[in-house]
Amino acid sequence: MIIINAIIMGLFVILCLCMISEGINHSLEKELNKQKDLNKQLIGLFQNEKSKTDTLYKIIFHIRDELSLLKLKDCPEEEFKNIPFEIIDWIDLLNKANSNDGENDGIYKQV
Repeated sequence: MIIINAIIMGLFVILCLCMISEGINHSLEKELNKQKDLNKQLIGLFQNEKSKTDTLYKIIFHIRDELSLLKLKDCPEEEFKNIPFEIIDWIDLLNKANSNDGENDGIYKQV
């Protein structure tokens, strides 16, 4: 009788340990899924900021290239007149890219 009680007690303890282990595993799995979701959001934010930064640099380099035309002695008069208006457009693009608030609408493709 004592042996049967010991076996039943042992089985009960093993069953309880298995249930506790499953509960811990389930909690850890839920936490891992939450961390994966946060990582995806973080990567998305990083890629969006990288796109905005790339856009800003492309626009700045384009402005620099266009302004370097002013140094040329043979700069066409029409080009000379258009440069200030183009600069205003580029600044508007910079403003639009900077005020995007996390939305990637492909501004960098326009440059």
